[in-house]
Amino acid sequence: MILSALFSVFTFLTEPITIRDLYPRVTSVTSYSASIQWNQLPDIPDNLKSHYGYILRVTDSMTHGIENISVSVDTDRLTVDNLEPQGNYSFLLQAFRKHNDTQEVTPVSMLINVTMPEISGKSESVNSMD
Repeated sequence: MILSALFSVFTFLTEPITIRDLYPRVTSVTSYSASIQWNQLPDIPDNLKSHYGYILRVTDSMTHGIENISVSVDTDRLTVDNLEPQGNYSFLLQAFRKHNDTQEVTPVSMLINVTMPEISGKSESVNSMD
């Protein structure tokens, strides 16, 4: 029985993980933030969840800066703050698994491009004359 349980843990940790069912999508956007949600990896036993997680890669098209945000496998959404109004951003999602001293990462998800809206609720005047 113990050997069978060890074999299934080993098999679960060594089977390839895929990105196909995650379906990342933008759920809300403000002038300064974007919320991304995805479907979680299925059927990960509780005792193995610490080996899994997600990486959201955020790219700013103006500076080409990249930020990698890692979150636990129990997470299915993330809000990225401190974005620039009217900025263009790209989001890619990857799932990862840590095993021994290595980390396996899935291919990236489909690219999600977002243009942030203007600052809402503020009227900006450049030259005001009284």
